Amino acid sequence: MKGFRRHYHSDRINGSKACDPGDRTQDRKVEAGRRVQLHRSLSKLGLCSRGVAWKLIKERRVLVNGKIMSDPLTWIDMQSDQVTVDNVVSERRKETRVWMMNKPRGLIVARVDERGRPTVYSLFQNQNFVEHASTTMTGDDKDGTSNEPWRFPVGRLDADSEGLLLFTNDGQLSQKLLDPTSGVEKTYIVQLKGVPSDDCLVKLSEGIDLDGKKTLPARFQLVEIFDGGKDGKTKRSRIQVQIHEGRFRQIRRMFQIVGFRVKKLQRVCIGCLTLGELPVGKIRELAKDEIERLMTACKIRDSGGMR
Repeated sequence: MKGFRRHYHSDRINGSKACDPGDRTQDRKVEAGRRVQLHRSLSKLGLCSRGVAWKLIKERRVLVNGKIMSDPLTWIDMQSDQVTVDNVVSERRKETRVWMMNKPRGLIVARVDERGRPTVYSLFQNQNFVEHASTTMTGDDKDGTSNEPWRFPVGRLDADSEGLLLFTNDGQLSQKLLDPTSGVEKTYIVQLKGVPSDDCLVKLSEGIDLDGKKTLPARFQLVEIFDGGKDGKTKRSRIQVQIHEGRFRQIRRMFQIVGFRVKKLQRVCIGCLTLGELPVGKIRELAKDEIERLMTACKIRDSGGMR
């Protein structure tokens, strides 16, 4: 049976306290978010990884407000403190860049996998995207301060999942996209063994307990019921899931709790961005207007340049 749709969502999605513009706790959170540890600030500035930043600081090559710093865990204010690396003043978000990948199954979202499994960064190399010097640690510029921006994934997709994965050099944009209170919705198409009942979808949409904490309200829509399995007779279903948070293997674990096994999971949308015609395993860099729309969705006012 195809073309069958049932849509379930919680009425509390648009009325949650976190989205209330009058809630002053949000202002306190934003204010506190200006302070980060020094090694993380270099990553957020798009200069290098936190590991390379740690090394630079230990080598006394990083200054804050003209003072040499040797402790990577020093707290700084990214809006008021001036950070200098090798006598070059770092400007916050000098150029925001974002890349979209259609991640295939089987790749690990990490720069290096300790078990030797292939990672998503191999796709950048295969498609002749210039990798940051600190990635390979080769050549003369081994400190991670070359002109090519440091790119890192916005969130994760586990090895068995596929679909839309973003990379950026902008730490603030990444944080906003991952913060549930920003209201940026992520959309997934999930294939299940079996067909969930109405009550099951309602339960999932209202939130269930994961690790002692209830999941936020979400949207679940039954898109299709079809015959699958080796015998071609086992009922399977496709569910569209729209969530704002992204906890560890959240969707798989939610369905497991209500008795269903996820056979396939694909992310198809993040906010205003969709995969479109991007083939599996391919990468493209977002245009300026796409980044602007993404920042608008995250309620970020651009204070720097964009590619």
